[in-house]
Amino acid sequence: MTLEPSQIRIRDFATTDRAFFEQGLLSTLKEEAPFDPLKLVVPPKGWGRTYSTFLLKQVRTRRGYILVAELGRSRAGFVVGARQSPRRGKARSFEPARPCWIFDVYVSSKFRRRGVGNALMNEIERRFRADGRDFVHLLALSGNTRALSMYRARGYTQRVYMLGKWLSRAA
Repeated sequence: MTLEPSQIRIRDFATTDRAFFEQGLLSTLKEEAPFDPLKLVVPPKGWGRTYSTFLLKQVRTRRGYILVAELGRSRAGFVVGARQSPRRGKARSFEPARPCWIFDVYVSSKFRRRGVGNALMNEIERRFRADGRDFVHLLALSGNTRALSMYRARGYTQRVYMLGKWLSRAA
């Protein structure tokens, strides 16, 4: 059952969200593992803390956002994004002028398919537009069809193929 947008509260990250943030990052990685055809998605020890520290730094230094979705008193998910670091020299013609990145979108399993992901995306896109950003990049594993379906429904288009190959294995 999709919720009414007014039922989902989106707010800025607070230090009291850190444990939820770390657990969500770890859950995302574990849930994405089956979608990785090369089996590279394996959470290393301490991943939630390490990656959350990296993302917090990216958000701080690149003027980004960590937004948390709440339903009542429950944290339902988060989205993390920031401006792309400026390029040195002349920009290439095929690159957007003022891009940004969405690094992670996480919705707790009990709140999925209820509009939380879209509410998070609406708010971070609104903030990026207000900041003068003109393009959003994001990555998703090719087998994560639920996430890809949501992104496509929002107007995201596949722009590049990122391919990978093990060099240590026979072709």
